[in-house]
Amino acid sequence: MHHTRKLWECKDYIQKNKKIKWFRKFISPCKIPKKSIILMIRIILFNIFPMFPTFIATAAAVMSVLSKVIWKPDQILKNYKLKSTKGLSTKFITLWFITHILWTLHWIFQNDMYLVVWQSLWAVMFGIIIIQIIMYKDNNS
Repeated sequence: MHHTRKLWECKDYIQKNKKIKWFRKFISPCKIPKKSIILMIRIILFNIFPMFPTFIATAAAVMSVLSKVIWKPDQILKNYKLKSTKGLSTKFITLWFITHILWTLHWIFQNDMYLVVWQSLWAVMFGIIIIQIIMYKDNNS
């Protein structure tokens, strides 16, 4: 008869029994509560793809850099060429600007210069777009 194990014991069970067949990893003598399904998915993903968290973190960092290098400067350049910010939400851009100013201040107080620079870059880019919105407001009609 199987006894109930806690979720972290399931992970230990899987780790210790590497010789079991691949599909047996999912049929351990563990009764997992329904509330722990997300944690179980993480355990399964970690066992199948040990580098999964690193991959996700790397992908997020790359996409973040690309958004700064491609999207914002491209939007600023497009606004400049068209002399218009038509289609941009002033409220949305203003909220993002304020958000990044606050995050910059937060990271200054946390003494994390990397994130201060990162957040302030966003704030500068949104600040430029706000200036463009003000400058080109007559052209947006």
